[in-house]
Amino acid sequence: VLRAQGEALIAANAIQVLTHRRLAMAAHLNHLLNRPSHNPVGRPRAISLAEIPFSAEELVGIAQGTQPELLAFQYSAQRAEAAVKLAKRELLPDLETMVELRDPAMGPFGPWDLTVALVLPFWFWTKWKYGIKAAVYDQESAQAAYQAMRNEIAKRIHEHWHEATAAYDTARLCEERLIELSQQAVASAMAAYQGGRGSFMELLDALQAWNAQQRIYAQHLVAFEQHVAMLEQASGIDIVKSEE
Repeated sequence: VLRAQGEALIAANAIQVLTHRRLAMAAHLNHLLNRPSHNPVGRPRAISLAEIPFSAEELVGIAQGTQPELLAFQYSAQRAEAAVKLAKRELLPDLETMVELRDPAMGPFGPWDLTVALVLPFWFWTKWKYGIKAAVYDQESAQAAYQAMRNEIAKRIHEHWHEATAAYDTARLCEERLIELSQQAVASAMAAYQGGRGSFMELLDALQAWNAQQRIYAQHLVAFEQHVAMLEQASGIDIVKSEE
């Protein structure tokens, strides 16, 4: 009886704690949606437990052309490369041409003079040489930053892909086998208790094991959804819609 009373108190306290946590999450969600924090939030849709349709390497390849952060670093590297080419062109001589009417009084049919000038940047050659060096250093810096971001994106994808796969496997095991076995254990303990062949403690232990399996399933289901969301952020695609 004391054990039953203790379990009842623990369950009542858990309900109260979880209610407060849900209200806190609802307030945070309302803040993200730019709504008053006290607005009611309905029950979320059930999370679909579906295997990720891409391997980690496939997502890394997809991210090369879709991940916004990576694309920003890629364009920065390309811009730095173009700046180097432009700086080198400043060393080339400038060709200037001018067409002028020799005697304006004769009208447009008179003789014309064509002047061609070649400007050699001897005086500023040293200056532009250091300008090229600065552009080359900027290019190398941009390329290094781009490579670092590529490594970071690959790390994120591999990390969250493996975490999501582990959560998926555990949740699938709970859904297909462990919860069902726990239910059967509860039914067996209940029948034994009602028939006088089992104790209340055995029934309580079976109920606790069933509740623990349901909690483990829910935790891994949420973890799977969270890691899928992080994969979508790291790859730049909507994995759920891609699967559909």
